Amino acid sequence: MADKLARAGLIPKPKAKQSETIESFVESYISRRNDVSPHTRRIWRQTKRRLCEHFGNDAPLHEITQGDAANWRLSLVEAKMADASVRKHCGFAKHFFARAVEHELIPSNPFGKLVSAPVGNSARQYFVSREEATKIIDAAPNAE
Repeated sequence: MADKLARAGLIPKPKAKQSETIESFVESYISRRNDVSPHTRRIWRQTKRRLCEHFGNDAPLHEITQGDAANWRLSLVEAKMADASVRKHCGFAKHFFARAVEHELIPSNPFGKLVSAPVGNSARQYFVSREEATKIIDAAPNAE
């Protein structure tokens, strides 16, 4: 409507809205977060890298749809990532885009419906027997 009014000379032409890109927004967000460890920022940058590899550094946040987000998740699965890793990256992407919603850069979070709840890896589970626990306690230098 504003464009039509501006063409008729009734109001000034609206300024073009600058669209934030994935790379610039996520990197800016990560850099501002001085309340998290360097390790956390490093892992967040891994998710940023995967987002940028899939969508491109200059992909505008507002152009990414829920379908695009679902396809990104599938690309992680196709890359043979462990389910726990896929979920972790999806959780971080969901977090980044939730911050974009808070900053009113996008109306909704396209990653909001992705499965991201953490899961265990049963292959890494090990039952420590009573005998093993006793050996460990006996070998420890003190109660701590």
